[in-house]
Amino acid sequence: MTLATWTSVPGGDDGGTVDACAEIAHDLRQPIVTIRALVASLRAAEVSPDAFRWHLDSIDGQLEHLGELTSALLFASVPDPDVAPASGLAEEVPFVEATSLVADVVRVFAVTWPGHLTTFFGEQAIVPSPPHMFRRSVRNVLDNAARAAGTAGAIQVSVTTSPTGISIAVEDDGPGFGTLPAQHSIGLKIVDRTVSEAGGRLEITTSEALGGARVSLAFPRLAG
Repeated sequence: MTLATWTSVPGGDDGGTVDACAEIAHDLRQPIVTIRALVASLRAAEVSPDAFRWHLDSIDGQLEHLGELTSALLFASVPDPDVAPASGLAEEVPFVEATSLVADVVRVFAVTWPGHLTTFFGEQAIVPSPPHMFRRSVRNVLDNAARAAGTAGAIQVSVTTSPTGISIAVEDDGPGFGTLPAQHSIGLKIVDRTVSEAGGRLEITTSEALGGARVSLAFPRLAG
């Protein structure tokens, strides 16, 4: 992918295309904004040594995430049709422990958003996705919910498992997707592609608990 690439994305308001530059800017902005929020939190009040260490670890985690994103962009390539794949070699599929990673993303997100946040986390579950891509998807959904709910709104995050699948749901008390501004579409298009590549699906419904939108990332369950 280059900065001049135009990537086809189903369901776009502009006929199914979105500028790849906008996606890159969207993804790179997210960890930068988070790092600034973590630094501002440290400056705002005295913190315990443990809290100070957590802020530093979180900043380091965001920098690692930023490095993974930029590496993925730098080394992304289109397969050459003239080069045959190596016979008998299976590509290694990365996995992530979804429940603990969601909890980590939510804890960092809470520093950047002042509204009312509740969480319900089930047992551990494994999802076939690169950790930085999974983290990217969860954070995109959280950011969309925060924009919809506003700074005084409410968001509920839940991770539930069943014998056959895992669901990460983010619900808000905003106006619902019918009245949301266009910037929501970029993040959700990224999420839709990432979840689909991991064998899952993106589901958007109305939240029965909060009345706004409910965005769910549903994946088949793997043994872990």
